[in-house]
Amino acid sequence: MTVLCFPDAILLMYGARTAMASFTLWLFLVAVWLPFFLANGQDPAFGTLSTAHKEVQIKIVDKHNDLRRTVSPPASNMLKMQWDSKAAANAQNWANQCLYKHSKAKHRTIANSCEYDNTYANCDSLKKQWTCNVPFVKNNCKAACKCSDKIY
Repeated sequence: MTVLCFPDAILLMYGARTAMASFTLWLFLVAVWLPFFLANGQDPAFGTLSTAHKEVQIKIVDKHNDLRRTVSPPASNMLKMQWDSKAAANAQNWANQCLYKHSKAKHRTIANSCEYDNTYANCDSLKKQWTCNVPFVKNNCKAACKCSDKIY
């Protein structure tokens, strides 16, 4: 008994031209869909670029801070940026809508994530004069001491 493979069976049934067209289509579909099925339905490169990974977040923030340092004229007292998961979730919610336009400003506003408050309005100057090692400043200016060198 002779077993025919897919192209041979088409060739016998429909002729050479149809067999070649069918085989070309079959080959194309295998080439396109095989990586998709091997990656469990996800683009193989997507997993390595996902911002859910801490390494990716660090690379993004580091690159952003590097670019900010190269501005001309140079900025003074530029705060170091850090990853904010609330802002990332907000951006992802907008991206999930797949609209080819910017979101409204009110949808891009995220409150500062510093969990500390300053007791006094002049905490920044107290920090500069006395430093955060002084107990009075450390206890009453927690936001200035713990969050002032970062932007979330």
